[in-house]
Amino acid sequence: MSLDRGVGDGPAPRVIHTGQALVDVVLEVPGLPRRGGNVVAQGCARHAGGAVTILLAAARSGARCVHAGAHGTGPHGDTVRSALADDGVELASPPVLDQDTGSCLVLLEPGGERTFVTTHEAEREISVASLDAAHPRPGDLVCVSGYSLHGRTREPLLTWLAETRPDIVCLQELKATDAQFPHQLILEAGYEAAWKGEHRWNGVAILSRVGAPVVTRRRLPGDDGDDQARYIEAAVSGVLIGCLYLPNGNPRPGPKFDYKLAWFER
Repeated sequence: MSLDRGVGDGPAPRVIHTGQALVDVVLEVPGLPRRGGNVVAQGCARHAGGAVTILLAAARSGARCVHAGAHGTGPHGDTVRSALADDGVELASPPVLDQDTGSCLVLLEPGGERTFVTTHEAEREISVASLDAAHPRPGDLVCVSGYSLHGRTREPLLTWLAETRPDIVCLQELKATDAQFPHQLILEAGYEAAWKGEHRWNGVAILSRVGAPVVTRRRLPGDDGDDQARYIEAAVSGVLIGCLYLPNGNPRPGPKFDYKLAWFER
């Protein structure tokens, strides 16, 4: 995101997502099997997930959207491309040859607890050139997943951010505690940061190269007992920036869905 473009100047801003688009394979299980054991799933569903969910939500809200992440040539890649095309989301780069998009196996228990097994495939094959193919310009909103700061996507992403120099970057789903946040790497990339981490789940951060973020909130108002790291708000160069990671809410009905509705009300 750049703060340079005035209202009404030039083309409309776009939402550019640099993160991983995967295929979620969701198995509804009565419980996790013991090691070496077996369990019979009561339902199975496949759908495009990861960066796709954010891009579709933004597109359905009227934004022009671009996926700058990588996508493969197999059936999972086809699923991702079809889901994005249905809502008019553009692809910045052609498919990665001879490699399919990865998948995330989700074991969903009746109480809503989810266990994940994820493959790393074509969606991890990004480069500075592939990210730059989105041609970011002043006014665009650039989405960066916390997952991208781990593994082989980290270095090309940080190099691209240093070269592209967006004014503001918002991170969601850090999956790291405050102490585990890669603050030094962020500083080396030319950014100051404010973040709220959480062990295993959630996590949000605001990065800025136009002044240190001055934190105004670390949670949504309305529930002082809610410690989930889903919201952070900070002032940067006179602009108030909010970064949020919405609750999933599955399964419905259930306590996690009730929490999601209450979170929306806040």
